[in-house]
Parts: sequence; structure tokens; C-alpha cells
Amino acid sequence: MNISFDEYKELRSKQRSASISEGLEKSYQQGMSKVANRKCFGYVTDTNGHLVIDPERSEIARRAKK
Repeated sequence: MNISFDEYKELRSKQRSASISEGLEKSYQQGMSKVANRKCFGYVTDTNGHLVIDPERSEIARRAKK
């Protein structure tokens, strides 16, 4: 496969972005996020203290996450 340097940079950027997003999501799900105690738009804290998407703002939060 022959790709240009610009194509390589774009691919690498997307891979990093996906990796970072996965890591952040995992840390949120495990309640280990350093920002989990901050108020985040579109999220509420469940009975276990974990951040979950606020049903009232779910559409906005999901769009912002993409």
C-alpha cells in the first residue's frame, strides 16, 4: 500500500483520536476519570457515583461525543 505523507498523518491522527476517546470513555465507565467529579454538560452521576448520560440531554451529549 502506497500512501502519501499527508494521508499517513491523517490516518495517524484519527487513530490517536480514537485511542484517546476509548481511554477516556473507559476511565469514565470505571469511575477513575480525573474529571469525573466535575460537572459535565449532558452527564449526571448515578447511584454508584459514575457519570452517565443525562436522558434529558442525551441527544446533545451524543452529538458532542462524535
